[in-house]
Amino acid sequence: MPMYGDKSCSTPNLTKLSECGLVFKNAFANAPVCAVARATILTGVNSATLGTHNMRSRYPIPPKFKPYPTYFKEAGYYCTNASKTDYNIKMKDASIWDECKRTAHFKNRPSKDTPFLAVFNIELTHESNLFDGKIAKNREKNIIPNIPENSPDSVAVPGYLPNLPEIKSDIAIYYDCIKAMDRRVGEIISDLMKEPKDVVDNTIIFYYSDHGGILPRQKRNLNKDGTQVPLIVYIPEKLKHLNPFGHSGEISERTVDFTDLAPTILNLAGIRIPEQMQGKPFLGQNVDREKSDIFLISSRFDERTYFSRAIMSGNARYIRNFFAFMHPLIVSNYAFGQAGWRAYWRGFSDGSLPDEFAYWWKPQGAHFLYDTASDPDETKNLAYGKSHGKLLKDMKNRLKKAMLESRDLGVIPEFAYDEILKKHSTVYDFARSSECGYEKVFEAAWTASECDKADEKKIRKMVESGNPFIRYWGSVGLLNLKLADVDAELQKLMSDSRDYNRAMAYLIIANNLGRKDEALKGFASLLDFKNASQTQATRRFLISQMALLGVDSKEIARLEAENGDS
Repeated sequence: MPMYGDKSCSTPNLTKLSECGLVFKNAFANAPVCAVARATILTGVNSATLGTHNMRSRYPIPPKFKPYPTYFKEAGYYCTNASKTDYNIKMKDASIWDECKRTAHFKNRPSKDTPFLAVFNIELTHESNLFDGKIAKNREKNIIPNIPENSPDSVAVPGYLPNLPEIKSDIAIYYDCIKAMDRRVGEIISDLMKEPKDVVDNTIIFYYSDHGGILPRQKRNLNKDGTQVPLIVYIPEKLKHLNPFGHSGEISERTVDFTDLAPTILNLAGIRIPEQMQGKPFLGQNVDREKSDIFLISSRFDERTYFSRAIMSGNARYIRNFFAFMHPLIVSNYAFGQAGWRAYWRGFSDGSLPDEFAYWWKPQGAHFLYDTASDPDETKNLAYGKSHGKLLKDMKNRLKKAMLESRDLGVIPEFAYDEILKKHSTVYDFARSSECGYEKVFEAAWTASECDKADEKKIRKMVESGNPFIRYWGSVGLLNLKLADVDAELQKLMSDSRDYNRAMAYLIIANNLGRKDEALKGFASLLDFKNASQTQATRRFLISQMALLGVDSKEIARLEAENGDS
């Protein structure tokens, strides 16, 4: 986008908004995917704290974490949402709004004197707009041109992506999608301008996306281009006292994240900020100091189980891949609707990708450290260089502190959530009970993901723990260290009381020992749709592992349908 330095695409409406508003240069989604990020936007709390960190999940959260529209409705505002919800929380999404549908609009409020909070979700830049069928439909409806306005040969490809024709074509088409989105922004602002002058003069406008980019190694990934979002805020002249940055047209260097959005809009409206919100207001009266660190999360995406966490501090970004035995490129099957993703995978599969791009498809350890000032594309991992040892240690400590302070629920395997919820109202509450033993589970996860050979004895001992979550992290540690002498540990895991730990035994057999046929039979034997105690999350994991081991796609689709997955 032009206000962020890319002049390849004209966005006249957003450019005008930025010229009379504030552009936040360092705004970040705490999670690089829509539903998980939206849970944070809605509550002002990181999804890892709430237990909403896994994509496409609907787990309950404590009632004290109210969605921010609740406070606006209590203050007399008419609250509308048009119309995407996808909040990843067990609730009726539409119920928190006065109006939630495609035609929801501030002009539908009871009277011109009624204050309003209106959210418009513009989905023209969603990743699905680069799927073949959607491209065709958008062209048929004249939303985007039949031939991209930017020639694919002229577009710049990020340094972490191969210069493939399909990727260049996707980028060129995406510029057209951005232009279409900008036109819709103009229509919404035009609707506002038709309101009485006192309404226009008292209306603050926020523009932002719910996560970063949609190309490979962007969406779902914790790198800059997966988490950085555009954020433009227009504050009218009458309300300039709420702008602590002074002039309009400012580009602010202040770092903000999605935990800050709800506190900020409440603060602007003069509504008390609930103490359980983790974020800090960056506009309005009594603005807090800028936060020093940004905590980022990435967990399960649809059918693929991942677990990465990151911390940003200044120009440093540290990403920790807790599943170091897996490649660092986070993907879900859904993304392969894009031609660029398919070409990228084909290039790796047939060996035609240059090493620097094939790199992302292979396990690369647990630790990734980047200097975003000198390396904005984040292609140079500094974690294993001796000259950055002190910085790496500091960033590890910062991440550990952030995870513990937020009581990150990602260290409790999702496979156990349904079992937990039979006895506890929320996983959030369980993690604060003595039954959980959270601190010990966290230390097990941290040790397992450190990938330090000196921890081998400790990791083997984890498999004997009385806590099933520590046993789980023991199995992850065995995978991360690629240990082959694991007969004793496999014997224990095979007889584990939890089916997900038995499943981890077969993952070790496949990854560490290379006995994939045996592992496939093992996964299939554990999959039990007649067993009411087997969770959907466990079945999803078993099915995805069977798919990765080569089971026919039609059979996988049948199993997914039986499991209630799409």
